Amino acid sequence: MFGALLLQRQNELRLAELKLGSLTDVIVAAPALRQRLEQLRLGARSEVMTFVKAPVTIISGAEDAAVARGVRYRVLPERRGWLAGEAAHR
Repeated sequence: MFGALLLQRQNELRLAELKLGSLTDVIVAAPALRQRLEQLRLGARSEVMTFVKAPVTIISGAEDAAVARGVRYRVLPERRGWLAGEAAHR
């Protein structure tokens, strides 16, 4: 029963990817990552969700432009970076 549900979900994901394009990006080179993040921020219409690894750096001002357009940001920081920030404020 679980196998059939998993297969159904995988098929739904494949259909969504065909309709929308790829739902995930795997990027390993830093310049390519910066460029892709900039494209995503500039093209976002409603929401940007991201994981952030320590140390946290600001890439560009695209976030401000997106927020001005009504785009919401949800960020999940790496625990190590979060704890380092807490230690700096003590």
